[in-house]
Amino acid sequence: MFLLASPYFSKKRMRESFSLADRFYTTFRDIAERKKPIVVVIPHFTHADAISMIPCLTDAAIPETGTIYRPLKNAAIEQWVRETRSKFGVKMLSRKEGFSEAIEILRSGGAVAVLFDQNAGYQGILTTFMGRLASSTELPGLLAKKFNADVYAAYTNRKGFWQAEIDIEKIDCDSSESHNVVFAAGKWLEEKLRSSEVNCGDWLWLHNRWGTQNEWSKRFGIKIKRNALEETKAFYNQTELPRTTRFWFRMPNWLGDVLMAIPLIRAVRKSRPDAEITLIAKDAFMPFLKRLGIAENYISLPNKNNYWRSFWQLRNQYPDTYFLFTNSFRGDMEAFLTRCPQRFGMLRAKKLRPLLTHTWKIPKGLDETMEHQTDVWRQCFDYFGFDEKLELSPLQLSLEDIPDIIPLDSGRENIGLICGTENNPSKRWPVEYWRSLIHKLIEHNPSVRIFLFGTIRDAIITKDVATGFPTHNVKDLAGETNMLQFAKYMQACEVVVCNDTGGMHIANALGVPVIAIFGPTNPLRTGPVFNAPKIILQPYHCPLSGGMPIHYVTCERVFHSTLSLLEKLASIE
Repeated sequence: MFLLASPYFSKKRMRESFSLADRFYTTFRDIAERKKPIVVVIPHFTHADAISMIPCLTDAAIPETGTIYRPLKNAAIEQWVRETRSKFGVKMLSRKEGFSEAIEILRSGGAVAVLFDQNAGYQGILTTFMGRLASSTELPGLLAKKFNADVYAAYTNRKGFWQAEIDIEKIDCDSSESHNVVFAAGKWLEEKLRSSEVNCGDWLWLHNRWGTQNEWSKRFGIKIKRNALEETKAFYNQTELPRTTRFWFRMPNWLGDVLMAIPLIRAVRKSRPDAEITLIAKDAFMPFLKRLGIAENYISLPNKNNYWRSFWQLRNQYPDTYFLFTNSFRGDMEAFLTRCPQRFGMLRAKKLRPLLTHTWKIPKGLDETMEHQTDVWRQCFDYFGFDEKLELSPLQLSLEDIPDIIPLDSGRENIGLICGTENNPSKRWPVEYWRSLIHKLIEHNPSVRIFLFGTIRDAIITKDVATGFPTHNVKDLAGETNMLQFAKYMQACEVVVCNDTGGMHIANALGVPVIAIFGPTNPLRTGPVFNAPKIILQPYHCPLSGGMPIHYVTCERVFHSTLSLLEKLASIE
């Protein structure tokens, strides 16, 4: 409103409404004596336009002053604004017309002012403001560096309706590097906003200060002309950026899928170093996920009695972006209830996901039977701005503090067998085949110790497998371990022989060598993904994408593959 009314203010009315702080006069005298150019940064406080009218507020001599501004697209409004702001003697310097006039003013020892707290878009310098990624104009720093200018901040302190005191403060910074000016000016403004309720209320919060890195199509990466985040950390004495951008990931419902999603989570931590990651998953997976340390927060799926209310209450945590590895309406409703403004997921043919804000439609030419699930998710992440190489090295998991069920003898050869599967009997290698394999392994190495792994549901299978074997050779742990104990005993194995099941992915993720037996299922899509030793066994003449009965993989073949892998690993050691 003031900008609209100010052309009709007389000089007397201006002086009645606005005044200069005493510090202004001291600064004028100092500048006049030293004849050194200054760069003035101006924040968007209420009545900021009054700063262009300083010449009418004092009879003291002031240096030649110009204000660099971004011209408006409407010619009539642009002319009106320019005439209004230059009415009392400050030169308006349009960015569109270049900086030659600004350069001449600084060369002559004058002052050039810049509105510095706008979103500078993808052409700006990427730093942080109030702990969140923000693009800032580097112009004040470039000018200060080129002309060895001092840097000041001029701002208004509102006193009432159309009443304010205009103040000025010197910003101490090393202008030999332009980004130092950007950082110091940003820090100065942060302190003003935090220390004064009036300034905090008067600042223009609505001009999308943090908008550049929030765009959905670039959300999982950082796109900017000049990335100064390393320099920002050094300026603030930080070892890492504040993790203030809230990324929530709804993890899959199956253990194997959770493990296949982990490389994406690890990569996002690298591509968005400002991301505060929250994993939402089944409670059974939480001890393992927390031990990995790949997120800041973990939310277990609530019980059925309070399910939807729990997600509605999560809206008070204000997630910024919510990605769903799941594809169900239930998962979409979970995300919708959090009121997260960005909800991402994949969209398959003939399926609707109206509760998501943005979806990646799987291309018609993409044959999912020939693509690993992790790579399909990576393509989805790419659609949302991801541009990192996946980190597929095994996970580093320390489990020494996890209590033993039985003593672990490091002097013996330990082999793990996973005989069951959680959800599909056709994926299970027959019990008699497992028993035959154990016979051969004990015959080959009488001191071998074989662990049978599995859930409580697998115990009926492992009981049949273990029956009759010496307990010093075969230890049935199915249903006896929690998830971390499961991982600990798996880490102690030289090799794990398994069906296509979640335990296969845990072993592979931990770097344990794996021999995985596939039949009807597709190892191209759901095989072990981490860079650890692995052998995939399928029936002879079976398509790479699977489709044949698993019992066509013979015991003899699995046994020789196990010995071959053990010998290869021994030769490497």
